[in-house]
Amino acid sequence: EEVILHSADAGATWKRQYVNSEAFGPLLDILFLDDVTGFAVGAEGKMLTTSDAGTTWVDGNITARLIGDAVAAAAADSDEGGLASDDIGVDETPPHLNAIVQNKAGLLIVGETGAAFNSRDAGASWARLDFPYSGPLFGALVLDDESIIAYGLGGNAYLTTDLGGSWAKLETNTDASLFGAVAVKGARAVLVGARGTFLTKSADSSALKAFTFSDGGVLAGVVQRGDSDFTVVGENGILAYSPK
Repeated sequence: EEVILHSADAGATWKRQYVNSEAFGPLLDILFLDDVTGFAVGAEGKMLTTSDAGTTWVDGNITARLIGDAVAAAAADSDEGGLASDDIGVDETPPHLNAIVQNKAGLLIVGETGAAFNSRDAGASWARLDFPYSGPLFGALVLDDESIIAYGLGGNAYLTTDLGGSWAKLETNTDASLFGAVAVKGARAVLVGARGTFLTKSADSSALKAFTFSDGGVLAGVVQRGDSDFTVVGENGILAYSPK
């Protein structure tokens, strides 16, 4: 089932804005470009769009928005009995889309099987990107220098400075899956994940410093409270943590 909830009073009350009980799977992320234009992405390439602040949502799939040459190439390969290695073929199930983010250059989506897409025209069309990793990507984070980190299974994390045109692997030194992240002033970041994993990235470095918050268990999200104080959320609830 796909559900979008909306609050008009800063979260005091909520109402269902969109419901699709016939959907294959859930919606996994949402992004608004301005007060009225938004996208919601989810299972099997699902992409909902709104141009009226969510009053109405148009059902769709990212495959319908891929740049024409990519769709044509995928269809041609499928007609020959195979699927394109780097495009979505007509008989191939689209990947789950787990996260959508925006920087000044455009939009970026990451998902299952190392799937990554970008758009430079506010989401009107999308291009599938080559990604140096074929496993699940659970999230993406925009830093204040406009670079983007994509992170996922087994401690994999990659950074791009050109909206996904190229990627540099980050040295996480962990095999713990990464589920959440927050940008920190000065092109820095914090990533969190399984087994209390808490990683900090300094500016201009591909190596992350690792901490373990043993009381946290599996960490799914993190927000900054102070210069070195954070709130994490996960299987053990909402907790304060300051890496030392």
